[in-house]
This record gives sequence, structure tokens and C-alpha cells, in this order.
Amino acid sequence: MSTDPDPILEVEGLNKHFDVKSGLVNDLRTRFTSAEKERVHAVDGVDFDLYPGEAMGIAGESGCGKTTTAMTLAKLHQPTSGTIRFRGEDITDLDGKELTKFRQNVQMIFQDPFESLNPRMTVYDTLAEPLQIHEVPNKRARVARALEFAELQPAEQYLDSYPHELSGGERQRIAIARAIVLDPDFIIADEPVSMLDVSLRAGVLSLLERMTNEFGLSIVYISHDLSLLRHMCDRIAIMYMGRIVEIGTTEQIIDDPKHPYTQALINAVPVPDPTTGRERVELEGEVGDAVHVPSGCRFRHRCPEVIPPEELEIDQRTFRGAMSLRAEVDRGFDAEAFWERTSGEDGSASEEFKEILRDEFVLGEPSRQNRDVLEEAIDLLAEGEVDRAGERLRERFHSVCERVDPATEERLDVADDRRIACHLYEPSGGDRAVDEPSTGESAPADD
Repeated sequence: MSTDPDPILEVEGLNKHFDVKSGLVNDLRTRFTSAEKERVHAVDGVDFDLYPGEAMGIAGESGCGKTTTAMTLAKLHQPTSGTIRFRGEDITDLDGKELTKFRQNVQMIFQDPFESLNPRMTVYDTLAEPLQIHEVPNKRARVARALEFAELQPAEQYLDSYPHELSGGERQRIAIARAIVLDPDFIIADEPVSMLDVSLRAGVLSLLERMTNEFGLSIVYISHDLSLLRHMCDRIAIMYMGRIVEIGTTEQIIDDPKHPYTQALINAVPVPDPTTGRERVELEGEVGDAVHVPSGCRFRHRCPEVIPPEELEIDQRTFRGAMSLRAEVDRGFDAEAFWERTSGEDGSASEEFKEILRDEFVLGEPSRQNRDVLEEAIDLLAEGEVDRAGERLRERFHSVCERVDPATEERLDVADDRRIACHLYEPSGGDRAVDEPSTGESAPADD
């Protein structure tokens, strides 16, 4: 990686939201009333810098916003808001000739080599097209050079071939050759080997690594495969629901993950040694709703370390069960629907109904006071007193994780130059957020 102190790419507060296609009735409702149009928050406040010669990885589960981030950086999507600076110049709103000039310096390698190549164009036409658009001379020589660098030799053997005549590995090498034919400054590789057989991946990854080293290119890898990023990248950013939740050097992220989501991803990577023991971090549920974004930390509904009030002595399993019951109530608890979902039958406010609620939400080892509150809430739900049950639960069970979004605060550990968007860690130069009850008085300490 270059020692140049100035980043080649600066991304600040990047947002990309998409309107939800909700039908004619909802479109009319939002047009003629004060109702806001629903939007998918695909990328929601992303910040990072990319330096000359640096290889940076962006990882996360499917649906976390990785590919949308990549497409927005390449200006294939227009950002909703935020700023993108390339070599110090704001390129967020570029269009026309200025956008064309920018794209000469930024190229993208797409995930699927079977879809990213035009089946009606020969290899030569595919690689010569960007040269034609940008009016670059010596097209044939540059195409041949790119093919040879991509280890498709002799180049003349491939020039008149069509994509269907090539293997998957050859197609992806064509895509790499197309990306470098313009001599760009940085490349975005979106899952560049995920569609290839295992036997072909090592060769393509070796080519990408050689491309970075020999040309001094900056590259952003988009992948869910942390073992790949460990081998290819200088730094890694972990994304969840449109936000970067942790970013640091590859060694920091892989060897010492801090954010609970990062820890879960790392622990899910298979280890070839069956005798190696390690603590497993199990995640429940799936990536959250990017339309109705939850308040506070977006990972809190799946997090195994949600922070209870300081004065409340409670084990994590009990606390998560109580918070899950609260979430069910806050969404507008429907006793009949819950009964049918859990038992498959119609029911009423019976002891059996209460027992199902206990099995679902009274977890861990509740103290007497915690159990009393949970039992009181369950009794109120059985009686149809949903609002009162919610009030009682909110008085005792609450968390800073549900009210303060840690991704909006600067959380930089100066000692090892990393960012962690989590309330488990103190923000740089400040104190960790102090939890306060959302309603009512402070929860009394347990006996």
C-alpha cells in the first residue's frame, strides 16, 4: 500500500435510498396527504477513506448494502445524499462529460461473468468498447496487452471469441481485462470469484493481487467471504443494514473482532482443524427491515450483548427475552394471532396461553423482581391490556442500544486506529452513553 497520506477516495455520510413500489393506492395516498413515501435505506451514512495502492474489503451478510455501496461509489447509482471525493474533487453530482471522465479512472468487476459480458459481442469488441468511448488510441495493442496480463495467451486466440465459447474462469479474466484496459486508478470488485468453481478461484485471485501490486491500483473488494478478504485486503469494513459497524486493519478485524456482529461473522468461518476449539457467537433471526429502520443500534434485535440498565442485575438471556416481549408488545400485540402462530389453534386468555408466553419470552434465570414484572405483563396481555403491559415492561426493561445509534457517534480507538459502532465501547474523547429508562422511574436493583 502507498504511503501517500492523501486518500484517493473520501466517502462521507453516503446515503442511497430507494422508493418502495407500493402500488397505485399508496402512491396516491402519499401524493395527496402528508404521509411520507416509504424508502429502502440500502446505504445509510457510510464513511471511509481509500488510499493509493490500498486493498479494502467490505463484508457482511446478504442485504447489508455492500453491492449498493459499490454501485454508488462507481456512480452507477446516484447518491441520495452525502459526499464522494475522488483525488480531492467532489464527484457526487457529476454528470455528462465530467462523469465520463471520472469513469475512465474507476472500473468495476461484476460478480457474474455469465451475465456481465454481452453475448453478442466478441472479446475484442468488449474490451475495445471503453477505449472507443473514451477515444483512446492504439485499441488493438491495448486490448492485446490487457488480455495477456489477464493470462489469456496468446491474445489473438481470444479476440474473435464470443462469451459462450469460453469457460467461467476465462470469462472472469475477460472481465478483469476489461477493467484494466483503460489503466484506471481504482477498481471495485463485487464478489469477483463467488460464481467460479473452487479450482478456478485461486488463479483469478492471484491475478487480482498481481494487478494491485504491479499497477499500484486501489481496489475495493465486496464479499461475504472473510477468508478471501483476509488474504486480499489491507483493511476491512463490516456492514450491517446500510451502516459500517466496524472498520480496521485486516489483522484487527480477523484476529481481534470487537463488534458482536463482527465476532459472529468471524466465528462462522470454518476452521480446517477439527480439534481447534473456539467460542461460538450464535445470531438469531435475519437482517432487519431496511424500510422500517429500528431506532438506536440496528443490530440490537439480534445482538447477544444488549446493554441493560446499570442498576438492573440481569443475565443476558433473560434480558433478551424481556426485550423481545417488549418488542412484540410495542408492535401492537395481537393475542389471537400470537396464539395461532405458536399453537396453531384458536385460544383465549387461559393458563395455557400464558404458558406459551412464558416459554417464548421468560428465558434464562430471572430474579424474583424480574419474574414478577414479566408475570404481571403476561397477565395483562392475557386480559387484553396491551398498553398497560407495555408501560410495565418499559419501566423496567430498557437499553441505551434502543435509543442511541452508535454509528452516528465518532467511536475511534486512537490506540489502534479503528472504528467500532457499538455502545460496548467508549467513543473517542468521551464517556460511554449512560442508560436511562425510556419511561417511568429507574428500575430498582434486584434483591
